[in-house]
Amino acid sequence: MEISNEAIKIKKVEYEVNLSTLLTKKKKKNWNEKVPKKNKSATIPNLSKEDLKNCNYAEIVWRNGAYWFCYSVSVPEKDTSTYAFKAAGGDLGEIHSVTVATEDKALLISGRAMRSISQFRAKVLADLSKKMSRCKKGSRQWKK
Repeated sequence: MEISNEAIKIKKVEYEVNLSTLLTKKKKKNWNEKVPKKNKSATIPNLSKEDLKNCNYAEIVWRNGAYWFCYSVSVPEKDTSTYAFKAAGGDLGEIHSVTVATEDKALLISGRAMRSISQFRAKVLADLSKKMSRCKKGSRQWKK
């Protein structure tokens, strides 16, 4: 691909001879002989708002019923020598999902919402299991 800020040019190569005619046993092909090819290209407008001069990888993929143009752009690394790093300690728990602390700050993420959802699910499944145990397996009431 040739990528510029105005357009994306996709190069493709088509051979003048079909693959099936090359591979049939009836016609023996001299493999040393070169097969003529036609160089074609398709041009699509570049609608990205980023500067693609530093694009180092690009591909066109089929996702969810549409073609997507995926690319990666190289970004220069930031100089981290001017930043002051502090040590942080973390703890993964059951009641409080994550706890992280530095010298002067702390962050506590509670997992109460997650625990209440799993508790409700277990309660409903227990009730359903209790009702199903009273029925004969495979009966209409058991399936219902």
